[in-house]
Amino acid sequence: MTAIVKADDGSSAEAGSVEVYDGKTLIGTGDVVAGTAEVSVRFTTMGQHTLTVRYLGTPAFLPSETTFTVRVRQKPKE
Repeated sequence: MTAIVKADDGSSAEAGSVEVYDGKTLIGTGDVVAGTAEVSVRFTTMGQHTLTVRYLGTPAFLPSETTFTVRVRQKPKE
């Protein structure tokens, strides 16, 4: 997944780290480079997952987080 890290004024965070949680379980991390962090995640179960992405902050940018839900489904058989 790609996390885009921007301030309210639209400026991009140039550094820092993000963590991705599935519920309370850490499932991925990534470093922010030029406002973007690439994080590989893998789900071991089908169904609904509540993900929280946390930006850990830097001296120039405050930490923040967002939570959203994704649904993992099995690929249909052809």
